[in-house]
Amino acid sequence: MRFLVSLAATAALALSASAAPMTTFTSDNVQSFLKKAGATNIEPETNGGVQFVHFEYKGLKYSTSVRFCDEGTTKNCTGLLMAIGFEADSSDSLEVLNSFNYGFPIATAVKPDPKTLVFGRLVTSIGGVEEGNVAANLGLLIAAPQVYGEFRKTQ
Repeated sequence: MRFLVSLAATAALALSASAAPMTTFTSDNVQSFLKKAGATNIEPETNGGVQFVHFEYKGLKYSTSVRFCDEGTTKNCTGLLMAIGFEADSSDSLEVLNSFNYGFPIATAVKPDPKTLVFGRLVTSIGGVEEGNVAANLGLLIAAPQVYGEFRKTQ
């Protein structure tokens, strides 16, 4: 877990603390944040009225989606869902995923279909959120697959 805390702290320190707190998420401010956090290949997309921003970090592909917007719009959005998906292994049973989620609430692990394993982390901007806090949450998501891999070995 010490590695996990170090990773989150490193991600938080990578951003300037001088930025004003974010009170809403938009495709534009998410892209700006990701660029500052060291993401590459940043690509916005809108699908079904939902704003997505796909990006790479150290060779892995992640996606974010802007959530909790005013009904029927992409305005005043206060949620940012960050996720990464992998091909599921046969040992990724629901029992193992539930045990991981219970013991390590750093990211939620889900298996949306028999072949896919997804880690996700939700950040809210209600009341304002500093970029460093969003970066720390991103760091927790980045660490989740490695932590899960170590956890899975013990099952």
